[in-house]
Amino acid sequence: MTHLVESELPSRVGPQARVNQELLRRIVPFLRERGLLAEAIRSRGLEELIRQVYLELGDGYQDWVRLAKIRPRLGGADRDEVDETLLRMVKAGTAHLVPDSNRKVLTEDDHAAAIRIGGEDKHLMAIEES
Repeated sequence: MTHLVESELPSRVGPQARVNQELLRRIVPFLRERGLLAEAIRSRGLEELIRQVYLELGDGYQDWVRLAKIRPRLGGADRDEVDETLLRMVKAGTAHLVPDSNRKVLTEDDHAAAIRIGGEDKHLMAIEES
């Protein structure tokens, strides 16, 4: 990360790249001083990983995919971190979580992977195209 912040941009880059680099030069030290840099990188990385796994398992955006299929493919990510990321995605309107209405088909894996929101277990996820 230090290399990105401290390096000089080539002369041919446009003004947007220069603004982005200046923003990084200010934000990275701010987050690092507060011990939040790793968390900021990790949380965004986890969201991207969730999106990638979701797209690999589903038939594109807005398809319902079981959390029981997504969670095992997240590289051992901490459950609390995954839940926080999922909730953040729901609050941002980029993801939707719903219970499976056919409770008879739920497996032990479905129950274990569910996220409890508003007193109800959610088993399925759909992601909006960004």
